[in-house]
Order: sequence, then C-alpha cells, then structure tokens
Amino acid sequence: MHDHKPKRGSGQDHYSPCRSRWLSLKGYSVLSIDLDAQSNMTYTAGAKADGATALGVLTGEIRAGDAIQKTGSGGIIPASKALAGADAFITDTGKEYRLKEALEPIRGEYDYIIIDTPPALGILTINALTACDSVIIPAQADIYSLQGIEQLAETMKPVKKYTNPDLTIEGILLTRYSPRSVLSREVAELAQQIAGKLGTKLFRATIREAVAVKEAQISQQSLYSYAPKLK
Repeated sequence: MHDHKPKRGSGQDHYSPCRSRWLSLKGYSVLSIDLDAQSNMTYTAGAKADGATALGVLTGEIRAGDAIQKTGSGGIIPASKALAGADAFITDTGKEYRLKEALEPIRGEYDYIIIDTPPALGILTINALTACDSVIIPAQADIYSLQGIEQLAETMKPVKKYTNPDLTIEGILLTRYSPRSVLSREVAELAQQIAGKLGTKLFRATIREAVAVKEAQISQQSLYSYAPKLK
C-alpha cells in the first residue's frame, strides 16, 4: 500500500482518518471507505451518514462515485448504522465481491483507497479483504488484541485461496503503546514473533497513548490538524 500506484488497504482501527489526512497532506489523492457501523471514521471526517452510504454501494443501489463526500482529508464513502446487519442481508452468490466490483469504475481516480473495517470478521471484512491489495493490522498493545491478529490471519487464508490470491499483510501497527511500560514492551516482543509467523513485519513506528488522540476525535479533526507538533 506504500507505492505511488493506486492501491487499496484495509485496517481495523480508528486511526484511518489520520492516515487519510497524512496522505492528503503529502499530495496524494485519497478515498476513505467506512465499513464499520460504529461510523468512527465518518464522524471524525465530518461526513454525513444520512444520505448515500457504503451500505447502498454494497447493495448495488448506489454507484460508488455517487456516494463520495468531499472532506479535508479527501473523499469518503460514509458508513451507516444499518451496516451492523450486513451479514443477514448480503447473502447471495458472489457476495464477497460486492465492494471490489463497485470500486472498479473509480479505482484509477485515487492514489490510495483506505478501507476501515469493523472488528467483527463477517461479510464486511471479507468484502474489504477481497477488494484490497494489502492489509495493515492495527493492534492495541495488549494480549487480547494480539489474539485477534491470529484470528484475522486465519480469516485471510480462504480469502487468499478463493477471492484474492494477491492479498498481503503490509505489517502490524501497535497502537495505544506506552514505551515506558514493561507490559507494552513485552507485547511488542510477542507481536514481533507473530509477525514473523505470518511472514510480515512489525512496524517500528507506533501510535502511543496520548490524550491528544482522544481530544482530536472529539473535535472531529485528524491528529495532524489538532496537534501538529505532537511527536
């Protein structure tokens, strides 16, 4: 997901708006897609969730290009609370390809397409994995999140076999990391071992625990706008 060609990536966290903003600041054309019914990305981007949303794109009622809203971080296809029931009504043959097919007409218009996925490993996550080229796995610096990484890796196996053989894991990104905490450092060592088993890497960069991160979310701003000097 880190070259200059149009790429699509998936990540299960609430830091996707910051990634979108950073790429926009670097001059890239960016589209964000919020597939999480919690709508955190949609909220942070200041997008409206009461019109054309990702739900309509997945059901085929709305073209992807018509669902895009313009924000300071680039374009976004917002989420809908109704996405929570996606597993119940997206059931027909070819359901895994809904998002990939919807994005084909606009793929060449963006340098990066970032897909924020829900924490559950259901049809929405499968659609994201089928559509994307690579995955960044954000994980909180705790043991339960590390267990989730292995579960996601197991979900990726049938996706790679049947719907997206070129899918790769770009790396594991630790969030809410405290460099002074012994526990965080121990978790980082475990994450490094898991990354090795999965044939990927643990990013050297981490997102540390900081009040400014939560304050930026409340202010509906990316961290780069709210606290540009934060290191």
